[in-house]
Amino acid sequence: MSPLFDPIRRIFVPDLPEERVRQKWLQVMIQELGFPRGLISVEKEIPGIERRLDILCYTPQLQPLLLMECKKKVSGKALQQVIGYNREVRAYFLCLAFPLSCTIYWRTQGGYQSHNGLPYYEELLKAVARGN
Repeated sequence: MSPLFDPIRRIFVPDLPEERVRQKWLQVMIQELGFPRGLISVEKEIPGIERRLDILCYTPQLQPLLLMECKKKVSGKALQQVIGYNREVRAYFLCLAFPLSCTIYWRTQGGYQSHNGLPYYEELLKAVARGN
């Protein structure tokens, strides 16, 4: 298999199942949903977390907006994993991305609320501004 080009890191990466998921969603985010390339970080190391984050998107004020975990298949542990990462990151939204779908989560007083699909970048910013 040929390596995949990562448009954020500007490098070729191995063609592995989870990397395919990450690169697919990066393309969707940038080309279809208006996420600014300059406000996306990939494979970011965060103090307090032993692993690297898959995708972290920021607001224009450089506040963590969306923390995305990419998986090759649906797993019950994935949500707990991204929630654990977010204890350090404190992003407004969490997202689990799979080859054919993704689900976005946000914290409410009663726990987490979810929505299938990934909204436009501007919609996420508006939700933050409203306090949702």
